[in-house]
Amino acid sequence: MEVLIKKRAQNVILKTAQFVESKNTEGSGTRWVEKLESLIYELAESKAQFQLCKSPELAHWNFSCYSHKGWVIAFRTSHNKFEVCRFIWGSNLNY
Repeated sequence: MEVLIKKRAQNVILKTAQFVESKNTEGSGTRWVEKLESLIYELAESKAQFQLCKSPELAHWNFSCYSHKGWVIAFRTSHNKFEVCRFIWGSNLNY
């Protein structure tokens, strides 16, 4: 399955990695991104069926959501594509 990370989600992931790097040791941001990418690929290969997000704003765009360590990964799946569309800190969602 092809995994795509949209620009909007990618920007948040990179900014978060920079923050992690600034608060921890050198290379910690890179390790954080690698673990996150590994999780995204596991989700893409998963046979699970995901429901639409609880957030009406995200459900409106037909995004499914997965929560990971306080973060929400909003994504869409099609026959051969897994698109990560948003990467949001969970407390920023108002629903």
